[in-house]
Amino acid sequence: MLFPLCAVSKLLIPNSLVIGMGNDKWDIGLLSYNADDQLTFSEHVRLSAPLWSLNLNMMAISNRGWQDGWLPENEHAIGDGIKFDGRYDVTEISLTLFMNIVNNDSFFLNLKPEAGISIVGNQGYEKIQNNFHKLLQIATVEIPYEATGNEIKLQLSSQLDGGIRIPLKSYLGFGAKIQYIPTFSSITMLYLSIGNLENFKLSLSYSFVTAKSQWKTQEVYYEHLKGPALELSIDSGFMKLSFHSNLLTNNGYGIVSFDVLSLFEEAYWKNSDIYLTFKEFKQINSYFYEIMFSYPIDKASISLSIRYLSDNQSFVSIEQKQDTNYKERYRKSFPSIFVGYDYSFGNTNLIFTPYINLKGGVMLWQVIIQRNMLVNNNIQKEVYPMIYSLALDLELGLKLFNQYAVRTKNTEAKLIIFAGLTLIHNPSEVKAYLEDLTDNSERINYLLPRIGFGVEIGFDL
Repeated sequence: MLFPLCAVSKLLIPNSLVIGMGNDKWDIGLLSYNADDQLTFSEHVRLSAPLWSLNLNMMAISNRGWQDGWLPENEHAIGDGIKFDGRYDVTEISLTLFMNIVNNDSFFLNLKPEAGISIVGNQGYEKIQNNFHKLLQIATVEIPYEATGNEIKLQLSSQLDGGIRIPLKSYLGFGAKIQYIPTFSSITMLYLSIGNLENFKLSLSYSFVTAKSQWKTQEVYYEHLKGPALELSIDSGFMKLSFHSNLLTNNGYGIVSFDVLSLFEEAYWKNSDIYLTFKEFKQINSYFYEIMFSYPIDKASISLSIRYLSDNQSFVSIEQKQDTNYKERYRKSFPSIFVGYDYSFGNTNLIFTPYINLKGGVMLWQVIIQRNMLVNNNIQKEVYPMIYSLALDLELGLKLFNQYAVRTKNTEAKLIIFAGLTLIHNPSEVKAYLEDLTDNSERINYLLPRIGFGVEIGFDL
């Protein structure tokens, strides 16, 4: 009798505590940008066991300027000239059950019913957002709430998730998720996915949404939410990343989370089959992110990487010094894609491992004049043609900690510090394109220095 009791207890005892934060500055580089509106930031906590999870989601939704007649997927649509702003908060508290309907060597099918409450209205998340902005020394977001109080509503959800198992511990999946909040919203999402059973999931989804409140900000947010989207989830044990990019509107969002209880599990990593590296660096007076996928070959590796602006720097100086009712903002989109070769010197068991990285690729330059916050205006934005630069990149750095120092589950991690130079073939053309629009033109030259830090995660597949 003790054996079944122990088996049941293992299914009920929590084995994961995930704490995370979301922001629209964390998007999928080439596919989306930081809109700095709609879902602007969020906090997430999930305590889970093999049979259940208790979930807390805190979300701040805002709109700093929109008009009837504008379309998120069409910047050429003309508005009625009457600007409206607004914001509202949502707090979701729910319990999810995990039910395996079918689970064998060829096929799996899971059902995840969920029930809880959703608190909608004014919960003061504006103060959290603006205190965070002040800490980062960027402009606060001062817009009125569309609700003075809060309403508590029933929240019902269900997710059906299935798939066919394929080699390399991977699967081809499908699924549907429905969330219903009476008198407030309904969301139905259908998706196809491919993934690794432990670490990666890439999904193509389509969402049908209905906003049922009288808040115009909810209508705008749901217009940006509906339609096709690309979603990427990465689970490295301790750190978890998820990205969402709407393929019609190009709005992006990302969530960075950490699983506290994973630190107490026994790691079973032995060697890395692939690497994912996440970097942040400063170049041309802007902060960029880089996501790099690498395939190791002895002490070397070949890589594919995407770089993009980590947030919308154009909002900072203008909003703090000028009235955005009468001064347009500009949005910078400087993504790039590189193919490279990485070589590590010395023994990888050392605490410090020097490395060199050589890359070649294309840098893209585009500026968008954002007019949505202006009065006496019916144009959403002006999109300037994109230009490109052929680029070569050299990076020198140090990987900190050896392979066995930081391990969780089937992954190992190293910190990275580095400096680099990027050579572009057409600085005069880029400078002329940017000089009338941004503060980056004076930094443009043949050689663009950069310095930054990052984390490299190795996966034992």
